[in-house]
Amino acid sequence: MCLTKKELRKVALVNRMELTKDEVISKSRVIHNKIEKEINLDCRLGLYMPIKNEVDLTMLLNKKVALPKIIDEMSLYRFNGDFERGMYDILEPTGEEMEVDIIFIPGSVYDKNGYRIGYGKGYYDKYLMNRDIVKIGVCFDFQVVDNIPKEDHDVRLDLLITDKKIYRW
Repeated sequence: MCLTKKELRKVALVNRMELTKDEVISKSRVIHNKIEKEINLDCRLGLYMPIKNEVDLTMLLNKKVALPKIIDEMSLYRFNGDFERGMYDILEPTGEEMEVDIIFIPGSVYDKNGYRIGYGKGYYDKYLMNRDIVKIGVCFDFQVVDNIPKEDHDVRLDLLITDKKIYRW
């Protein structure tokens, strides 16, 4: 039986919300350690503020970092140490707009072919379209499935890092 994107998202988010805070911290550290071994962190990084038990990469905020800000569409803004509450009540940076070399992309479900399901608004796919940057998904291993339904606007990742494995395309 093939599940729809909506059904896959719901199952994954329910499972992710069942993680304890300690499990999220522990698994996020494992992913962070893999990132430090695999990625040149001296370039401009696009991060995100974790919500709903997402992988927490805030330990990278001491690097040259930009974070999403939604003003009609998503753009990345330099993190200068200050936040404000933005759309969807997510913390957003107060700095100026900034281009990045590498972007870490959250989501609810990822597949073994390099595609992801976000939260259904399409902000990341629209932002990534026609941008030549390294796209890295980060998630917990249980969020990876064999295949997800793919649409024309879906952008393929370059790398996916989980607490158990690294996928490359």
